[in-house]
Amino acid sequence: MTFRNLAIALATSSALAGVTPPASAADWTLRFDGVGPLKIGMTFVQANAQLQRRLRRTPDDLRASEFCDYLETPGHPGINLMFVNDKLARVDVSRTGARIRGGVVIGGDESSLLPAYSSATKAPGAYDASETEWTLPSPDGRMAIRITTAAHHIAGAVGGDAKSVGYIEECN
Repeated sequence: MTFRNLAIALATSSALAGVTPPASAADWTLRFDGVGPLKIGMTFVQANAQLQRRLRRTPDDLRASEFCDYLETPGHPGINLMFVNDKLARVDVSRTGARIRGGVVIGGDESSLLPAYSSATKAPGAYDASETEWTLPSPDGRMAIRITTAAHHIAGAVGGDAKSVGYIEECN
């Protein structure tokens, strides 16, 4: 069996078994468990190593909370990371064109949410009732993705541990 045939066989058997293959480091699609090579639960040091040590902590006196740090991701505009107690707890995605699990794209039409997020809880936006928040828990309930829509377009998304995804603000 050639390598190509083996790869096709593995992909087919994974799809038939309902198993999602792990995301590659180059795949920056927002998932329940992270984005790209970054996984929810990683320490700051582990995440920083994945990003070639380009993350910079917020100085303690500038943080909203001593236990929380909210950082931009160098080289990936529109992707921000929330560390709580030095562990990656949430990923925020706001760049138009950024992808979210289920084939959803920031800037896309709200109707594209229906196939993958039909079981999501919908609620009015926390600050603007014309916005809609779609929250989908992971199968085990430990993680979630929350997508915000405005004017029937996807405006942004957050993914990570369910408690942190529930926060409206970054580090409060």
